[in-house]
Amino acid sequence: MNDGNITTIGQVIKQRGTDSRHKDRVFMYFEDERLTFGDYLDSCTRYANMLLRVKAEKSPEHFHVGVLMQNYPEFLITLGACALAGATLSGINTGQKGAMLGRDIEFTDCMLLITDNTYLPEVEAVIDDLAIINRQDVLVNNFRDEDKTLPRGYVGLGEKLAETEAVLGSLAFAAAPDIDVDPETNLMIIFTSGTTGAPKGIINSHKKLLGLSTSTVAGMNFTENDVAYGVMPHFHSNSVYLAYTPALVCAGGIAFRRKFSASGFLPDIKKFGVTTFNYVGKPLVYILAATEGIVDHDNRLRIAIGNGASGVEQKLFRERFGLDWVMELFGSTEGGATVIRMPGDPEGSVGAMPPKLKLFREEDGKETEPARIDENGQLLNYSKAVGEIINTGGLDSFEGYYKNEEATNKKAAGGMFHTGDLAYYCLGEKDGQPARFMYFVGRTGDWLRKDGENYLSEPIVDIINSYPPVFLSAVYGVPCYQADELIMVSLKLADGETFDPQDFYNFISNHASMIEKWRPDFVRILQDLPQTETIKINPKDLKKEFYNLETFTDPLYWRERGGTSFKPFLLEDFNGLKFQFVQSGRANQLVRG
Repeated sequence: MNDGNITTIGQVIKQRGTDSRHKDRVFMYFEDERLTFGDYLDSCTRYANMLLRVKAEKSPEHFHVGVLMQNYPEFLITLGACALAGATLSGINTGQKGAMLGRDIEFTDCMLLITDNTYLPEVEAVIDDLAIINRQDVLVNNFRDEDKTLPRGYVGLGEKLAETEAVLGSLAFAAAPDIDVDPETNLMIIFTSGTTGAPKGIINSHKKLLGLSTSTVAGMNFTENDVAYGVMPHFHSNSVYLAYTPALVCAGGIAFRRKFSASGFLPDIKKFGVTTFNYVGKPLVYILAATEGIVDHDNRLRIAIGNGASGVEQKLFRERFGLDWVMELFGSTEGGATVIRMPGDPEGSVGAMPPKLKLFREEDGKETEPARIDENGQLLNYSKAVGEIINTGGLDSFEGYYKNEEATNKKAAGGMFHTGDLAYYCLGEKDGQPARFMYFVGRTGDWLRKDGENYLSEPIVDIINSYPPVFLSAVYGVPCYQADELIMVSLKLADGETFDPQDFYNFISNHASMIEKWRPDFVRILQDLPQTETIKINPKDLKKEFYNLETFTDPLYWRERGGTSFKPFLLEDFNGLKFQFVQSGRANQLVRG
């Protein structure tokens, strides 16, 4: 879309839904449902008028709408409604529960919450503790439920829409709002982890989303003939940046199901004529496992784009499904730095670094040296080659964190974007010119990255420290042979206490605030935890040793996927994992110093 007069997402929705070329084209494929661009505009218009009426009734300080639901069309319809009405959608992470869920709703000043029956019990558990909304401010998307009965006090989404139509009249209800939306209006708050332990809300204006879509569309050569398959939750930036906005801007399509299914992937891409697929973390691993022994090139899929897949997984995926390319990239929801692996770039890298991106060592702040790799592919100079990725050229599309000036200033210190991510680079050549090919390593400091999402260790530490046998704990990320990191905890037990693997597993599984992705994968028992001179726990050396039993003899436990307890982690287990790292092309992840 090259129309300079289009500056907001709402304008794109109106144009696509009214022009004769596109209004009858299918925009949204959801299971057996189809929405054309015209249908999408009509639905967004009705939702927008409903939101505007709620705003007029409540007179809230902030025109913010929280959405907590599975990947239903109603999520993206609400996003489009916010675009038309000048509102902000707060994408509530469906993994949140208890106090953390309540905190996210209140922190982002939601005047209304739209959820579904899957997550209504979690809302009910905290609703009485919320000052900003009550039960009547919670709309439940129960359109597809056979039993539409709701607990007392809650309102069905369809019921609220019908009520609005009755008040406004059918003509007014179906008329697009005549609102001049500022392109810098915050359209969506997308959560990531925060420096205080609570999630941070990343600001995403119309201007930012349209700007990002331009580069994404160019990188994927996305056109109106493409259909994007969004497997990530709609509250995740990967879904919004790489599926929804490219499809909307280019008048293509977006296909999705309410929840990712590895076994449903191949039937879906054939059913919907999918051409592009976005991922974060482990979807490729799960899909490859679910389709083992299958080679199917009888599909339209041409590109997968995302991050967290190893070189081996990328190659297998291309070969199995006949893709032109798997575009592994480095990026963040903040939008402050991006690197994309293009055809011809070294396997395992995330692409060639732009000149403005540089790596700086944590220890002394100096720029890193090129990596030295031995004949077995092992990194030889970790301490001198690994550093934080910093955009020295500015902030790119980073617009700050919602109501968190301190974190915004830290991220943008010195007018440069500090990613908090670690990498090294190898020298090479691209298009006849010298190039620095970047290899992602992990997170700095107390950050963790698991299954495509960033977390801070502090809230996990707080939970584990509440386990009675624990005196002190340290939580940190360790290598994963599939993608991102696993979570490891080192414990110093209280005097006289012993470690009970089953009891600890039961504790973390049943704790109300311990979301599933926070649960430790490894547990190390130490006599003392390493400390800094200021008596703060320092996990730096623990991260370097991770679960490498060749470097320590402390008791170590792990839980395998699907397991219901922790069990001793032995040298043969470590050797087995090392083999899996080699097989997946991620052996360098085991070099930590």
